Amino acid sequence: MAITIPEARALVIEFCCAYPVAARLTYCIRNTVEELYGDKGKGLDKMRGGYTTGPRLHPGRCDLPCGNLKDAGDLTTTLRHEVIGHFGLNTFTASRKRVLLESIGAARQEPSMHDLWTRVDADPGYAGKSESIKAEEVFAFYCENIEPGHHCTFISANSSSLEQISFHASTSAGIADSLC
Repeated sequence: MAITIPEARALVIEFCCAYPVAARLTYCIRNTVEELYGDKGKGLDKMRGGYTTGPRLHPGRCDLPCGNLKDAGDLTTTLRHEVIGHFGLNTFTASRKRVLLESIGAARQEPSMHDLWTRVDADPGYAGKSESIKAEEVFAFYCENIEPGHHCTFISANSSSLEQISFHASTSAGIADSLC
């Protein structure tokens, strides 16, 4: 059974309380992909979520089609993927983001990364995409398992030290105002 819009709104607010930086985004919650994107959503019928950014969408928007989300756990996993993964990468400087994505690419055959890379490589939506785009999706898949208070640690291929990735921000008032 799909999650309802009111349930999704409550879970987004809960997520933003656990990950305060997430409150900086706008959240667009609808029942279907078609309600989110109209005709532009054709072919995205199975999409669980999307992160979009741009000049008028800074720092970004997370789109959630409730009909494609089976329960609270599925929604939480999707929020981690879109917000911690995709939005989180955009909080890095361009050079740090590039180093991180190159490191993920270099770790393609590492046991902890191999299954994530296989998942992306098997997805027809990533056929012909750059290694950087694929590495971003691998990172987002990795972020699906991050619990509040945990930090991701990646080994940088260009450095002998470990680089910790963490997302911190003060709690924003009006989290519910970021829901559309």
